[in-house]
Amino acid sequence: MIEKRNRDPVRGLLAGMAAAWALLALAPSAPAAIVIQFDPTGNAGATTNLPVAFFAWSPGNTLAQGVIDPVTHQLIAGTPFTVLYQAKLDTLQDTAGDPVYAPGLVGTQFTAVAKFNESATSTGPTSASFTTDVGQAGSFFEIYYNGSKTASNYAGTGFTDGTLIYRAAISSTAGLGGSYSVTSFVPGTPLDQSAAPQPSPDTVTGAGGSSLLTLTPTFIDSNFFLSSMSSVVLFFDTSNITPFNKINPSQLFYDGSGSVAPQIGGLNGFSGPDFQFQSTANASFFLQAVPEPSTVTVALVGLVVVAGARLRRPRRAS
Repeated sequence: MIEKRNRDPVRGLLAGMAAAWALLALAPSAPAAIVIQFDPTGNAGATTNLPVAFFAWSPGNTLAQGVIDPVTHQLIAGTPFTVLYQAKLDTLQDTAGDPVYAPGLVGTQFTAVAKFNESATSTGPTSASFTTDVGQAGSFFEIYYNGSKTASNYAGTGFTDGTLIYRAAISSTAGLGGSYSVTSFVPGTPLDQSAAPQPSPDTVTGAGGSSLLTLTPTFIDSNFFLSSMSSVVLFFDTSNITPFNKINPSQLFYDGSGSVAPQIGGLNGFSGPDFQFQSTANASFFLQAVPEPSTVTVALVGLVVVAGARLRRPRRAS
């Protein structure tokens, strides 16, 4: 029997955000949230067939490449930059956000890697906003299954080991993107403040988040995804922080053709040209229809309300 995970504030916030997006199904122009049938063993439903609403990812790594001018140390506005992401799956969840399957319990792993483009729409001394409403050539969101656990957050390797089971490009939907705010900089603040820290440069302290939508998948392994996915898109939202407090910052990232090393300099978030974050994410599936920008704006307000309510909700007795 799988125990319910500890609902820490970040997890509660993400689950609340995902739930708020599900409310979009009530609007005429909004995508309809769906539950997909998924076999985590890859046996085409022969022994396992789970109704899954959310893919909840463990804390992972995000790298924004070329987002900081190394001369002025300012975020570069108006010029698209590339974002790389990688993480391991924590749990598959039902519509209530409760786990229905945890790969770590059976010695397997599911991993996600992504590459997409963003552009800063506004920048200030301590904050910036971003949009995915830019060209997304070469973008992807991929999920891999591996019968053994080989992915290493610190090394940044093993995230594409095993079998590719899902691939989709990223949509340039207007109204999606994210923001990030620097809350403080204390000299000598190491980037890696995880339970088993490794040597790392210093970092600014901050927090933010981002949201993106895929196009319909270009590849699906039907031994895992039992539902028809021909008109299904994936909504992906993340909470980003510095410094890292759950995992090690990755030394390498997958960019679609090979591995690249972060170029964050001696002070992450200032030296440039890259900026590295710890990211916690949820992914859910919707029908192909994409909400109008005005609908997205209303939904984002709902995200804050519902997520805040979940954070204030008393914990249930175990």
